[in-house]
Amino acid sequence: MSMTKPLRGGLVVLGGLLASLVMLVPGTFMAPADSAAASIASSSLAAEQDASAALSGEDEPAAEPGDELPIADSALAAEASVELTGEVIVSISEEFPAEHDEHEHAEEELEYSYSVETASGVVVPIEGDIPAAVSSGDIFEGRVAVEAEILEQLTPEAADEVGSAKGSEPLAEASSAAQEVLAAATEAGAELSVVEAQVTVAPVAEAAAAQRHELVLVVNSPDGVAPVSESDSYLRSVANSAAAHWQSSSNGLVAPFDVAATIARTSGGTCAESPFTTWNSVATQLGYSSWNAFRTSVPGTARHLVVFNPSGCSETGVGIVGTGLHYGGAVRMSIGGGVDLTTLAHEIGHNIGLGHSNLQVCSGASCTSHEYWDIYDVMGLGVVGFDTLTPLNTSTASRLGFLPAPATQSLALDSGAGSKSWTVSLAKLESSSGIRHLSVTDPSTGEVFHVELRSGEGSPTPYYAYGATRTLGGTSVTFAPGVRLLRASGNGSAVVSAVASGGARRAAIVAGQSVTSPSGGITVAAVSGSVSTAMSVRVTLTSASVAAADGTMPVYRFWSDAYQGHFYTISATEKAQIQAKYPSNIWKYEAVAYSAFTKQVAGTVPLYRFWSDTMNGHFYTASESEKNHVIAAYDDSVWKYEGVAYYVYPSSSSVAGTRPVYRFWSDTKRHHFYTASESEKKHVIAVYDDSVWKYENPAFAVPTS
Repeated sequence: MSMTKPLRGGLVVLGGLLASLVMLVPGTFMAPADSAAASIASSSLAAEQDASAALSGEDEPAAEPGDELPIADSALAAEASVELTGEVIVSISEEFPAEHDEHEHAEEELEYSYSVETASGVVVPIEGDIPAAVSSGDIFEGRVAVEAEILEQLTPEAADEVGSAKGSEPLAEASSAAQEVLAAATEAGAELSVVEAQVTVAPVAEAAAAQRHELVLVVNSPDGVAPVSESDSYLRSVANSAAAHWQSSSNGLVAPFDVAATIARTSGGTCAESPFTTWNSVATQLGYSSWNAFRTSVPGTARHLVVFNPSGCSETGVGIVGTGLHYGGAVRMSIGGGVDLTTLAHEIGHNIGLGHSNLQVCSGASCTSHEYWDIYDVMGLGVVGFDTLTPLNTSTASRLGFLPAPATQSLALDSGAGSKSWTVSLAKLESSSGIRHLSVTDPSTGEVFHVELRSGEGSPTPYYAYGATRTLGGTSVTFAPGVRLLRASGNGSAVVSAVASGGARRAAIVAGQSVTSPSGGITVAAVSGSVSTAMSVRVTLTSASVAAADGTMPVYRFWSDAYQGHFYTISATEKAQIQAKYPSNIWKYEAVAYSAFTKQVAGTVPLYRFWSDTMNGHFYTASESEKNHVIAAYDDSVWKYEGVAYYVYPSSSSVAGTRPVYRFWSDTKRHHFYTASESEKKHVIAVYDDSVWKYENPAFAVPTS
């Protein structure tokens, strides 16, 4: 196989998350009578998922530390511009939807806003056609256009200097004129358009030592809405409870978490203004030059600026996603919405660097993610009328060092082993002793999953304890106490739902039920016990590198963000070599695509493999005549025959226990795509124009096992 790293190019990812719980949307749940009127504070990404995302369960290919991500807008190349460097900060914000489907949760679109924090502490808003994927703290180096509204705010000398730079090199960031531009944009909350830039993905933060945190509370009165009516004692109670939650959850790493003794009051601005504008205005009224100056004003203390807006503001909450546990940050939330405590705790979670807790509905290796829909977790949805703080899930808590060592048991197959099972007594997550977390390595993928038991404890009783059911993307999902399987998802997490009868799903399992990782390498079965105390759990790991009883082996699927194509191999050795040699933007392992044979058995035919240096991709065919035509018609630089990839059944096969593998062609990407998933095939046909992915035919067949 011949693969070389190409020159990076095109529009790629910038940003970290500064996110919000947002929007109270009436929910249609199968709920107890006393909660029939419950609503959910909800929102979800409506981002298009490509075929690779559908299989891997991720919305974007993951960026690795050190990756250099270029962005450019050629339409702005001739505009006057200034240099800008610093750390990226991103915000997500929504408003109440005008209408909604009463029977099914709609995937609402999130609005992303971007800023760059310079070395001097100035936070400059920027804009561009930039998808959200990487975390806060990534380094931005580039230039931004200076538009007329900013020029009007400059001194005549600075305006002349900027105007003279039109169509030439950008003004140096250190120049007085550039500093005026950046200051004016910051003060006005005006977004400067990115002309061109490069973002370097930041390294993973090292484990944090213990540090003090402080919440400083401000009641704000925006223009045009009735002021906050809640008492100071109520606001302080909410803040104290949220701070205590994070302190007690942190395994001593956030200690103490104090709340300032006095509550300040500010006024001005609007509900709809940029959160950065609000935070800067409030910080100025408190005597600081900016919210960022406030954040860093007390050495050794992570300070959080919490701005309470009235309930008349449509936003539930917005919070900066910090670069690490002790970043501090800022929160803006509307008080009095029925989820005050969970909203504040959620936004503080963003401040300490956390993303959302999501839910995945998987069909084999193909997963669809629903952002916020882990309603068990403080970083998921909040339910109106059930303002209950629940523990942070073990996927995220273990990453932060929030779990004491005796609480965790790690499970993994020994090298060369085919399968092994463990039976463990798993204590409820709310316990103070016993095993509360299983860290399980999937032998098929190397990904670490996490197993925990949610008991339904809390005051008031959390909503999921009532066995609520919700329809997500056409699939009925039940939320109830039980054993859960989780995985990391960016700087957040995702619970993998279990298959129930009739194609429905459940977010947790009880005795007699099981859940499997998307690759099939992990099976978790709840054997016996009580969800309210502890359960006996059996975890079985099965290596994909060991042939199944029918002689089949897994076929591994990779996606290349750089080449915009897929690669398939049945060789575990080749899979390991690719993972070791190439960064994830070149070849990212997704999952097992299907099974095939390494040796020819009755009824099978060879699947031939070609490589193209021209198109940086592979082509596979089970047709002898098509193979011969490609060899005869094309030079090796276009399509070079590599040999037999593995053995499959022809598409016309009548052998029982087989399923078709569907083939697509992309005029845009210049690659073929193959999938054995009926649902993925339908998704690609429904979502993409023929110029992107055109369905051709069933190319061959493979065993259903």
